[in-house]
Amino acid sequence: MYEQFTEEQDEWYDPAIDLASPRAVAALRARFRARCPPLDDARCRDLRPGDPLCVACALAGDELKYYDAALESVSPAAHKMVDGEERCACRFLVRWASGPLAGDGEEVGIERICCVRSTTPVQDAVLAEFLDGVTKSLGGDGEGNATASQSSGAVAP
Repeated sequence: MYEQFTEEQDEWYDPAIDLASPRAVAALRARFRARCPPLDDARCRDLRPGDPLCVACALAGDELKYYDAALESVSPAAHKMVDGEERCACRFLVRWASGPLAGDGEEVGIERICCVRSTTPVQDAVLAEFLDGVTKSLGGDGEGNATASQSSGAVAP
């Protein structure tokens, strides 16, 4: 599912189980968007409350997985210089929008934050063809769904 990930790190979907309705196909299609770059240490002051973020959530053991969140506030701290590079020591209060902590708030450091550039899905012909085929097999008309996917298809994050 993800580009340049090993098979063990990837997420797999069984169309017969995970994509059993047109609604499930549409939900999966909506999950694909442009890559979210890490927040640069020198740009932490550019964030505003309500900004959409993609934040690493600690799971079982030392596993991290990224989920959507919104910035609630920033607790500014003096930045330090390490090997000639600026290092942000600020803390960020985020409200989880998805994942196991959805609805909860958590204070995190900059190392866990990526910026969502756009929530608009990006186009990817291979993904669109696959999802349109699944939709068609569920009784969709195929052509109308192909048009919809071309405007809302995407590439792996």
